[in-house]
Amino acid sequence: MLEHRGRSSGLPRQVCLEVVDRPASGTFRVVSGLGPRSQWFRNLQAEPRCRVSTGRRRGATATEVRVPQEQVGAALADYAARNP
Repeated sequence: MLEHRGRSSGLPRQVCLEVVDRPASGTFRVVSGLGPRSQWFRNLQAEPRCRVSTGRRRGATATEVRVPQEQVGAALADYAARNP
């Protein structure tokens, strides 16, 4: 679960996302199925500070970091291979 703030309202928002990769300990990679049109994605562009809950770990402080576009295809191919 990703907890973030609305870019216009400033109100708390939540969205459930699928983790497609864990490149390092404590790091989660998610992707936007709608690309930059997703509201949560747009909200994180405006305010990258957020909170992440996964498994037993609740409300961990996080910051959005965009993956370079050239790495996205490889990450998705990896995910597809692991989840046929």
